[in-house]
Amino acid sequence: MTGLTWIESNGGPLLVLPCSLLSAWRGTDDPSPGEKVEATFRWNPAGVATDYDRACDVSDFAGVIPVGSGEALVLADEPLPTTWLPAGDGGSLARWRFGPDQASVNALLGRGMLSGRDGSLLAAHHRLVLDSPASARPTRRRRRLERRS
Repeated sequence: MTGLTWIESNGGPLLVLPCSLLSAWRGTDDPSPGEKVEATFRWNPAGVATDYDRACDVSDFAGVIPVGSGEALVLADEPLPTTWLPAGDGGSLARWRFGPDQASVNALLGRGMLSGRDGSLLAAHHRLVLDSPASARPTRRRRRLERRS
């Protein structure tokens, strides 16, 4: 399978966020005046809690956190490269745990060989992005998750 865009963080989790909520996500920036963020983790021990800290509080493989008027999916546990595989009305997120090189992993994905795959699809009813949660603004690494037409 060619044309896959793999998104990686610098060691932290990844975030799947509806495009409509991008303006509500502050990343490592301080909260807006009057807004208080609750989080245990602190990327900046001397600073206030941030949205990035909330994402880092997710200790499972994945978790959902509130963002603005909606929710975001946090892909936590390990900082694994992740890509979107569009299919029909949705698609799947693939996380690269092991593989000798990108070409080999892409070839396996192209043959439908997902370890532990249960056949479920992530229904994309909103336009979504996949990015590092540290970012409060669009980056070159941000990947839009689109349905296949």
